[in-house]
Amino acid sequence: MFHISRVYIIHILSIIIIFIKTIQSKNTSNENTIQVLISNPNIESESYLNKYNTSIREYFISKIHENNLNIPNLLNYDIKFFCCVPEPQDGNKLSLVYKKSWNSNYIIDEDYAREFNCTLRALKDSTYDIIIVDDQFLYSEESYAENCVMKENFFMKKFVDYFVNYEDYVINDIEMKHHNKDIMKDGKLDGKGQYGLPYEIDYDVLYYHKNIKKLEDLLTKDGLFNVDPSFLESITNSTETINSDSRDDSYYKENGILSVGLRDNDELFEFFSEYVHYKWGIPKDGDPNSYNAFYQQGSDELYQSFREVILKLTGTNINKTLFTSLEEAYHSFINGEKLIYKGKASNYQLFKTMENSSIAIQPLPNYTSIIHEKFAVINNNSKKDKEILVKMALQLTSKDMQLYRAQELGTLPTFNFKNKKENHDTSNYCQKNSELCDLIEKIKPIHLPKMYLKNRYSASFVETRLVVPPAIREFLKENNDTLIKDIFSNILDLRIFTFSNVAQFDINVLISTFSSFIVAFFLLIIVFKVYKYRKHPYLKAMSPQLSNLTIIGMILRIIFPQFYILIKTKTMCRMCFVINFFINNLIYIPMLAIIYRIYYIYTNISKVNYGKKVNDKHLLIIISIILFVIFSFFYLISFFDEFGIKTMGSAIGYRFVWCNFNYDKYQALSNIYNLLIFIVTCLASVYMLVGTRLLYIRKHISNEESFIGNNMNNDYFDHAINIIDFIPLKRNTNYLFSLCNGIKKQKYLSNDTIKSFEEGKLKLSEEDSIEQNPNNYFFNQALKKLEEEK
Repeated sequence: MFHISRVYIIHILSIIIIFIKTIQSKNTSNENTIQVLISNPNIESESYLNKYNTSIREYFISKIHENNLNIPNLLNYDIKFFCCVPEPQDGNKLSLVYKKSWNSNYIIDEDYAREFNCTLRALKDSTYDIIIVDDQFLYSEESYAENCVMKENFFMKKFVDYFVNYEDYVINDIEMKHHNKDIMKDGKLDGKGQYGLPYEIDYDVLYYHKNIKKLEDLLTKDGLFNVDPSFLESITNSTETINSDSRDDSYYKENGILSVGLRDNDELFEFFSEYVHYKWGIPKDGDPNSYNAFYQQGSDELYQSFREVILKLTGTNINKTLFTSLEEAYHSFINGEKLIYKGKASNYQLFKTMENSSIAIQPLPNYTSIIHEKFAVINNNSKKDKEILVKMALQLTSKDMQLYRAQELGTLPTFNFKNKKENHDTSNYCQKNSELCDLIEKIKPIHLPKMYLKNRYSASFVETRLVVPPAIREFLKENNDTLIKDIFSNILDLRIFTFSNVAQFDINVLISTFSSFIVAFFLLIIVFKVYKYRKHPYLKAMSPQLSNLTIIGMILRIIFPQFYILIKTKTMCRMCFVINFFINNLIYIPMLAIIYRIYYIYTNISKVNYGKKVNDKHLLIIISIILFVIFSFFYLISFFDEFGIKTMGSAIGYRFVWCNFNYDKYQALSNIYNLLIFIVTCLASVYMLVGTRLLYIRKHISNEESFIGNNMNNDYFDHAINIIDFIPLKRNTNYLFSLCNGIKKQKYLSNDTIKSFEEGKLKLSEEDSIEQNPNNYFFNQALKKLEEEK
């Protein structure tokens, strides 16, 4: 029995040991395998990944062994390629946000959201070490105004935070020499670094059956977009060699001659962009107003002409056209159902290697084409040595590797084809692919991510790509351009933020705004009145200029938040933060100065001349210096953090921006600072008002013989200032400055008297002698002391 138990224990231990070794072996394998994420091709996708993991991988490994790259242990590394598999629920949350948004009927492309988030998730994880992305992903979130809806729903940071900067590593210029300088520049983010190495390129082109002479004449002379209905009727007789089926004269008029996979929103968006660029010249270099054709007067003609071209070229059944996939479009052309196929230049080798192929390549009209640039980026979250990953990326984008992929997969290298004679490798490639090279050399590339940037407030490409293609699709189906014009207006321009816009959010905001301006206007009238009567004795004692400064601070505090919506630049955003602190000091400091002035007067009766120190002008100079120091201090602090502009973009019906900074951090700082200012002001005020007197009383206790109780007739405190001397003993009901007694003022005072008050020249009556006037109290006390000294 004991023996059987021992056998079982040994077997169990053996299984555990084998399992542990398997796990360790797997981990070691993963640690020594560079995992590269690539995108799926448009057609023939099943064999694409297999080719990468067989021939491309084998060639890559052989090149590493051949060159050895002078890096220790590099020979121990393997490489494996993967395609991204999106999560089914990706994009649902963002779609819900748009459906529930304010004043917005926009639809988003959920398929694009899934694909986008699939690549983004790979960058957040450490599974994939190198990721091949196109120019429509690289820096696609870059915009002057950061879209907070995209950021929150995709949980994304700046893309450069996910990428490794190649400029941080030593790279030989010879290793980069074969790249087209313009493409190399597109992989660089201005002012930050080189995050992408050129991997391959592609263009949109047309393929047709060259044994049909009329097709060649159409594409080379008239242009695809200028096809005439009579041409569609006459082409039937020339197509009998393509398909044995007999076709009537109306076949191509009803079904069209162009095969294009418009079910794919990328293809739809690119086709639309190429059309408007060719036909309407949008955008025109250096002319932002050319974008107005998308949403202002005359835009109806643009959209209708595009719809007519789609119907003529692809057939009258628009629903069938819009639901044709890329794969279906390809097979429709191969089977002879359509005469022209809109595809990619990288498909050239596929058609060239077909048996009995009579397929030729032609550019889009006027050689206009969207350029597709792909880059190799290194995942900053990868656990592997970044030095090794950089060398691996250099090998993937090397001249030899690009030429091998071109040979095996038909991809286009990132060479400069316009100077093919100057480069030996480019010249050799073009000798084998002369037809393709001649076409690429003449192409006028359109960079789609840059095409829809009217100004710096225009939407980022990821936002544009999310909302524009579904709007184009909706227009083609419903023949109603209201939605698409509204979307282009939103993504291209900021809209003026009006009170009616505010009211759509919350009517209480509108009420609060009006109330604030009414109060501010009332305070402004007070400032004017105080300035007007600043020389009157009733006001002069209260420091009119300092009082006005405090009231102005209150006005700014009330109305300043209402101007947040006018902030449109990062500099204004930074200044907003600084001014916010400045305004608080503009309220507290002059108020403290007023209290100090009264305190200084009351505690310096022995001095005949003390007016210079508490003069308004003198105090204003001191206050100005203090405010300048505070302003400079907080402006300096602001440079230790990043200030930016945010927008909700197309998630609401109009695009507006606001200031964005670390609100929680600065709110806490503001609260602490305001509390300290409040405490200091309160303590200083209490000290100056009664604190010094209480301390004096405590240190100089009076005896009962010289002072009894609170007898004001006792001469013990003759040299102390009594504030009651400055208060009129008889109440005058005819206040000159009362807003309520304006009528009484007119009744009891003559016009000459009022005029004298306004000019500050009112003379005291004979009864109001110098000695009886309480305003001359300090002067009288000084004279009295001088007489006593005599």
